[in-house]
Amino acid sequence: MCAIAGVWNHPNAFYQLREALVEMVNRGDQASCVATYYNELKTLRKIGPASSALRDGKKGIDEAKQSYMGIAHGRYPTAGSDSSREEILKNSQPVGTSEPCTISIAGNGDVIEKEYNRAREFLEDVGRKFTGNCDTEVILHYFAHNLSLDMEEEEHYSVSNEQIIRNLRKT
Repeated sequence: MCAIAGVWNHPNAFYQLREALVEMVNRGDQASCVATYYNELKTLRKIGPASSALRDGKKGIDEAKQSYMGIAHGRYPTAGSDSSREEILKNSQPVGTSEPCTISIAGNGDVIEKEYNRAREFLEDVGRKFTGNCDTEVILHYFAHNLSLDMEEEEHYSVSNEQIIRNLRKT
């Protein structure tokens, strides 16, 4: 089980997220990742536990600190055997997309392989772009795809709370 934390409307969101991952180090220390938002999504992925991977002075930290909200994920691999640094970071969470709007999520658990493969194939066929092999990325793109269809159907170019809730239920 991985470590997951979220912060909303806090002037030190990044530090709150980092401290949450430090406190939950036993839930995931292979990689420490944070996604924060202030005018644009900033995702920071680092190898190792948050206490060392996300300390001040590391590349990308200053940009991630400029936020009042975000989510964090401490990776504890239970499926697959990512061996290279590149594979670990590529399959770390939070995962995000900007289509149809900026969305970032982190998850905990496994999607059944048969369902994962079927859903991923469908999503790739409709044009969704994947960056890794994380099952949470399939959930992200499935939600984003449904939300996009809903926005087109209603001819809206912004997302309402009702649309988010309705499409979360579909996902």
